[in-house]
Amino acid sequence: MYSWVSTVIGVTNGDELATSTKGFLGEVGGGVTSDRIVSAAVDALHESGYDRLSMREVSRRAGVTHVTTYGYFRSKHHVIAEAFTRKLDQWGAQTASGSTVGERLHSLFTTFGEVLGEDPVLSRASTSALLGEDPPVRDIRERAGAVILHRLSAALGEYDTDARRDALVIAVNGATLQCGLGYSHYDGIADRLMNAAQFVLDGME
Repeated sequence: MYSWVSTVIGVTNGDELATSTKGFLGEVGGGVTSDRIVSAAVDALHESGYDRLSMREVSRRAGVTHVTTYGYFRSKHHVIAEAFTRKLDQWGAQTASGSTVGERLHSLFTTFGEVLGEDPVLSRASTSALLGEDPPVRDIRERAGAVILHRLSAALGEYDTDARRDALVIAVNGATLQCGLGYSHYDGIADRLMNAAQFVLDGME
């Protein structure tokens, strides 16, 4: 396993790709109630910020009881991690364009930056949320990491090796963490990742 402990996203090696996270009332994301809670959490996040975000406020906005909210999500870390990873799941369903590995990685990193930059408030909050050690958060972290690993592996194609994939995972983790901590901007993440990828690509094309 590649673990982003000083990091935001954990990645499972090989084919052990985590694909779902179970909530306490069933599969998170599988029902209207959980969708409402996630949407309410994002709205509340934008209004109050991550530090002041409360599960009671999320419940109020979602129109459900506090007990019901906790039936689906254990903490604000849990619900914000889920909200972010749903966006990542949508990105994960895409296919990088390009006939060469460099073109595919550029496409992958560009769309990755667009996903993060589309809602920077949520992306920054996920930096803290995904570091939570609650079992449900760990599961979501593995799920997010699996999405990134799968996309990197597909973009590398015939050049996919553990060493190359590992190097790119470290680059993605580091760049995302720096943006989340405010040391860099999401709109520049694609260029930074391609600069790092050049070391991996050297001699491959």
